[in-house]
Amino acid sequence: MTPTEYKVKPGDTLSAIARHHHVTVDDIAHLNGIKDVNRIRVGQSLRIPVKSAPKAQSAPKAPPPASPPPRPSVPPPLLSPSVRPRTHRVRLSETLLQIAQLYGLSASELAKINGLADPRLLWVGQELKLPAGSASAPPASAPSHPNNEAASTGAHASPHTGSSPPSMNAIREVAFRITGAIEGGKASSYQTKDKGIVSYGKHQATLASGTLEVIITQYVKQSSSEAAKGLARYKDKLSEKDSSLRTDVTFKKLLLEAADDPLMSTIQDSVFAKNYWSKAEQSAKNDKLKTPLAFVMYYDTHIQGGLSEIRAKTAAALKGKSYTEAEFLTEFNHQRKARLTRLAAAARAKGDEDHAGMLEGSRSRVTTLQNLVDAKDLQLRGDRDGMLTVNGKKVRGLDPSHASSATASSDSPAMSSPGTSASSPGPSAKQRTLTGSVGTGGHNADADVRLVQNLLNAHRLPPRALLPVNGRVDLQLVWAITEFQRSMGMQKPDGRVDPGGGTFKALCAQQSNPWDVSLPIGTSGGGNSAPAHIPAAANKAHAATLAKLAKAARQRFKLKNLGACARGMSEMLQAAGYTYAGGRPRVADGIIKNQAYDYSTDTWVSGTTVGYYVGSRSHLKEGRVLPGKQKSAAANVSARFFAHTLRMFGFADCTKCLPGNGRSGAVAPESVKALRALPEGAVIVFGPALNRSVQKTGGHYSVGGHGHAGHVGVLVHEGQEALVVADGLLAKGGVRYTVESCLSNYAWAIGFVPTTAGKALTAKDLPKSSLLGPA
Repeated sequence: MTPTEYKVKPGDTLSAIARHHHVTVDDIAHLNGIKDVNRIRVGQSLRIPVKSAPKAQSAPKAPPPASPPPRPSVPPPLLSPSVRPRTHRVRLSETLLQIAQLYGLSASELAKINGLADPRLLWVGQELKLPAGSASAPPASAPSHPNNEAASTGAHASPHTGSSPPSMNAIREVAFRITGAIEGGKASSYQTKDKGIVSYGKHQATLASGTLEVIITQYVKQSSSEAAKGLARYKDKLSEKDSSLRTDVTFKKLLLEAADDPLMSTIQDSVFAKNYWSKAEQSAKNDKLKTPLAFVMYYDTHIQGGLSEIRAKTAAALKGKSYTEAEFLTEFNHQRKARLTRLAAAARAKGDEDHAGMLEGSRSRVTTLQNLVDAKDLQLRGDRDGMLTVNGKKVRGLDPSHASSATASSDSPAMSSPGTSASSPGPSAKQRTLTGSVGTGGHNADADVRLVQNLLNAHRLPPRALLPVNGRVDLQLVWAITEFQRSMGMQKPDGRVDPGGGTFKALCAQQSNPWDVSLPIGTSGGGNSAPAHIPAAANKAHAATLAKLAKAARQRFKLKNLGACARGMSEMLQAAGYTYAGGRPRVADGIIKNQAYDYSTDTWVSGTTVGYYVGSRSHLKEGRVLPGKQKSAAANVSARFFAHTLRMFGFADCTKCLPGNGRSGAVAPESVKALRALPEGAVIVFGPALNRSVQKTGGHYSVGGHGHAGHVGVLVHEGQEALVVADGLLAKGGVRYTVESCLSNYAWAIGFVPTTAGKALTAKDLPKSSLLGPA
């Protein structure tokens, strides 16, 4: 390869630059010594590797065939094994199976060679190792850049060949970028010069309109930052639209601090999507407009004001005429400029020269949009680099390679509020790679967003609910990305997942091995959904059994907890009168048809699924396990799956799945309060210790996942302490296990109480499936 130079432009990302030059992110990063692929700056000079093309041989060109030859339904024949490449770089839309077939391998063999935890998850530019004896793959032609194709010449032109229509999500993102370039463009943009009193953010939300109050109120509710705490004190002044905020230095400082939080940027987008985009989108649909530029123009007009009036005047001016969509948009812009001119004249007549000048100046934004109409770029594809010129700035347009199957006339809402349910099996069979960034400031292509939502769901820990897999970027998704980045140890999470970036690699690397995990079971018994926990008031605990369990636990006060908590729990159950097949109840007894419910992932797993962990953090060095120090346990012997056995013996869930910490950090006071409120003799099941969970990648073990076996014990109240007793009470140094220490060290907890006297069960008493709740 011979390098060429490229200067970074506004709106560029390293992945977009790599795609344009038909190289990978890793190629550019390696050549330029870039350690963080998410950090490049405008004006930065990058050396781009360029593959040297072979010299063309002079030969008469054969006429093109009348039609392309049929594509073979079987993998292409392999070339001579004498040509043996050592690596393969993943290209757009490739799957592991396709790559393996190119080299005469199986997908599982190729995954094993590369230590892939999940063969479904690859990223563009990822380098895969190949075995020495594999054959060479046939050469692949470089993909053509979508923007090299001719742009549509009118509103009713045929769709862009070879790509799906852009999703409404993608159009909205471009609209935000265009309006942002006009209004300020940054979450920190701040000005106090007009009648808005204070205008703030990428969309310039104003205090006078009330939008700024909505944004700040949402931020205060959802953020625990110091900036949010400071802004909370301005509640009354925001409600009153107090003009003194125009000169309040502290208020300005807090807003600028909040702008550094990815959550603030996402809230700004969310509020404007709900309050402005939705109406603009529906208005454009009502006017039977189809092109992306039309939706952008309606949104920008609605932000500034007067959308309904301008629509009415445009319709009146074109009544009875035949016109194209481009001609309609031209008339719309003419009416919009005329309105601004009228308003400026009225302001000047009242002696308000400043406001008149501002209105006249704002006509330039209309000119900017009309320039796109005149350039016949109604599809917003931009120049050959995919960039649009807006207000003298470059912003990225629509990239057909990021389009989804949804059309611009889709009736789906623009944004999804947290908690919205959505049914989707996850990424489609074709979506196996991340083609663009997802999250704050990302490209947010529909299929990419769905892939990230599925990955984050696989890492979900209570109390975060499962993300709806709907292809939409909202507050819930950005919060989940940010929290995941914090769990990675990222000091300044940016709320974005980039192709080939550290966040995406971590999401892929920490997946459980799909060959070790069974598919979800059917709906008999408990089904595939999480159990519905019933409130404590609905259960009458059996006092005599509680007393027996508490007594058995107190007899273990002086014993050490040696990691055999499941055995200790089964022995205490036997002491309280519970037996299975004449012996003590075990974890495996309640796992029916080899299926167990994992609260760490909200999925069913095989009872033989193996989890890996270490007994002490001293067995870890720089994120890896010291040789031979790893431990393993199958689900059917792990304490965190004891819930099925407890329910089988008539124990009732009396708390919801409470969030712990799992990394020896602070815990939610509500969780502590809920467990302390349980009666003595209650049983508590705890999730995995995350800082001792490890995963097997290739030939080594490293920190990650949720493979730890968890914990289970009986609650005993002793003075001011709420103790948890299993095979013993004492940890190293004589420290006693308490509710607080267990919640700190384990990811989640569920409390149970017995509702009957002891039971003696046999195989004939087994339920049809593992129990998820009371009968």
